[in-house]
Amino acid sequence: RKIEVISAEEFARAALGLDLIFNVCVMDVETPNSRTDMFQAAARNLRPAGLLVLVVPRNDQTILVRCTPENRHFDGHTFQHHGVVTFYKNFRDNAELIRLGGKSSLSLIGDLSVYRQVCLIFRK
Repeated sequence: RKIEVISAEEFARAALGLDLIFNVCVMDVETPNSRTDMFQAAARNLRPAGLLVLVVPRNDQTILVRCTPENRHFDGHTFQHHGVVTFYKNFRDNAELIRLGGKSSLSLIGDLSVYRQVCLIFRK
């Protein structure tokens, strides 16, 4: 077995024929266009019947109370800390992620989501 780590830019351009891709703790801090691009790159880099395991944290009320109309951005919110801005989207509902997988020719084969995290398994 071979494990290889490459940059997001390399991955976006590649067609690697992988058996398995993990996307962990990324989708919640990416804007809608980036999420679409990541699903498309994953689908392109998987071999037929390859798997994408997607894990997305869901934040609790201590973060969600800070999501206000004033810091709304795209379909999430932005937060500033020491001059750095971070984007965040809470996926209370998995429907958008499942739809993005389907648009990228990935079929949902498992939903292991729990209160604090989304965990979806897709097959190409």
